[in-house]
Amino acid sequence: MVIESDAVPQNPIADFEDFLKTFEGVPNDFKYRKRISEAFSKTDNHIDVLFEDILNFNPTLANYLRNNPEQALKDAVESFKNVLRIDSGGQLDADKEYFVRICSQNNSCEVKLRQIRAKHIDKMIYVKAIVIRSTPVRPEITVAAWQCPLCGTIQQVNQLVGKLKPPHACSNTNCNNTKDFQINTENSVFIDYQNITVQETPEELRAGTIPQVQSVILLHDLVDSVRPGERVKVMGILKTFPTEEGPGKLSAICKTQLMANSIEGMEQSDDEIDITPQDIANII
Repeated sequence: MVIESDAVPQNPIADFEDFLKTFEGVPNDFKYRKRISEAFSKTDNHIDVLFEDILNFNPTLANYLRNNPEQALKDAVESFKNVLRIDSGGQLDADKEYFVRICSQNNSCEVKLRQIRAKHIDKMIYVKAIVIRSTPVRPEITVAAWQCPLCGTIQQVNQLVGKLKPPHACSNTNCNNTKDFQINTENSVFIDYQNITVQETPEELRAGTIPQVQSVILLHDLVDSVRPGERVKVMGILKTFPTEEGPGKLSAICKTQLMANSIEGMEQSDDEIDITPQDIANII
């Protein structure tokens, strides 16, 4: 378990970098320094890190990662890139996005689907479940380029999750247009997006209860990595969004999505109970 504390590392990027450079899986074996060198040789843009290793190395850093995961993951990525630069001679691909994938070996941060609560919003949690459905992989726009219909000026607007957000006004100071902007796909930025739905495993259900389900968002290289019927382990950030009661009316009751940071199939040793084709049919 992570020690509960409000303490925040004074320099988390330096702390993550220290961890990546000096953590020893076994004496004199620098586990992540070796993995980063391998990632460089294979031109990989990600590295898998065990949460328990961070916890053993620096409990304050682990607690920061669990309670402030969005910023902590950005700090971890910067540290990853700093170490990569050592192998690359100071040069990194400016067009490539880099990721630190957090995994778990001892079920740290685990939360049962049925026990997800408001206190877990914006926190990093770990769940085990069965995939019951998945959408096709689709492009998601993260930076939208909008073209003014009057003067043709193109301006980029960062997009949040949800509806597209157009600019309030044309960025051309000689143009007064404030409406009818059109998306320019050539200058927009897209990423791969997939939504899967996971459900409690049969052995977790109490008699007479309906299985709990959770929407999970997969982005970038995580898309198309699991299939319906597979048992999976997901580490991610729980996000919440208001639901619409009608046009322009938002409800105070929110829905949740788990933004996956890592996802992997469960080995038989992770779960001793076999699931038969009939079990899968009943779940679906």
